Amino acid sequence: MTRSEAKPGDDRPIARSAPSLEIASLPRAVQLLRARILETVRGGDIDDLRVPLGWNEVPPLFRRGQKPEADPVAYLKSRSFDRHGREMLGIMRAVFTAAYVQDRRGPITSYIWPIFPVANEVAPPRSQQIGLWRCVRFEDLTAKAAGGGPLIHRTAIGDDGTWHYFWTET
Repeated sequence: MTRSEAKPGDDRPIARSAPSLEIASLPRAVQLLRARILETVRGGDIDDLRVPLGWNEVPPLFRRGQKPEADPVAYLKSRSFDRHGREMLGIMRAVFTAAYVQDRRGPITSYIWPIFPVANEVAPPRSQQIGLWRCVRFEDLTAKAAGGGPLIHRTAIGDDGTWHYFWTET
């Protein structure tokens, strides 16, 4: 991210790593949370997501500019085409198995998945385009983000293992 992409009034230096698939390079707390989320995804029951959600003092945000959901699992079910959360589990799997970037803003470091919404200056190579579309809800297939691309889900985990958000890139 360049200085011009920062929020107005945010003068913290921004640094973003090259995209990576190296899970062993992630801090241990990030690895543990990611592994627990993917374990939940493989199990197929979104209610099991309550365990990794409970690791945070405050639930991650699921909508930009909103307060945390009273029941994040119920919210994810309501956003899922099947209303049982399986679509959102599939999207989580796609997001958390894609390449990530390390984002440093001053003293704060986060890991952001997938790289598609972060590195959207250039269209992804054909080999990555299927992965990009796996990060889009069925209902959003024809919608466009502000930059003209698809409405991709993305997520961030702080280097301390705090899950910050899982939302649609607008």
